[in-house]
Amino acid sequence: FIWKQGGKVSRWIDLSNEYADNFKKMIAGLRRDLNVPQMPVFIANAFSSQQIKQDKALYEEKLKKKKRPGLLTVFEAQNRMPEELAHTVTLHHGQLPTRPDGIHYNTEGQLKLGNMIADAIENYYAR
Repeated sequence: FIWKQGGKVSRWIDLSNEYADNFKKMIAGLRRDLNVPQMPVFIANAFSSQQIKQDKALYEEKLKKKKRPGLLTVFEAQNRMPEELAHTVTLHHGQLPTRPDGIHYNTEGQLKLGNMIADAIENYYAR
């Protein structure tokens, strides 16, 4: 299961604070409904916890301008998932090339992200 989401929910602090619990419930439901209790989950996230800590003030300022005050909370929740949810991998893609809106990835960004996810899946099964 591949997951790349979190931007829109980050507009609301209360939803951002519930993100981790809601994500775990969603994955538990999918695993149960699909009868695949160890289904691997790959989460694509822009920044690691270490990157966020290093430049937290910068990110917070940028996110206020984009009206996404809860995005760091969502990123942190995604970064914790491998410790809190078995068979989960969070990969960090950093800044990828975007369309003119500065948010959504252009073709090059999508291809880079796809290759990174494919590498993460290959590494998961190689261990």
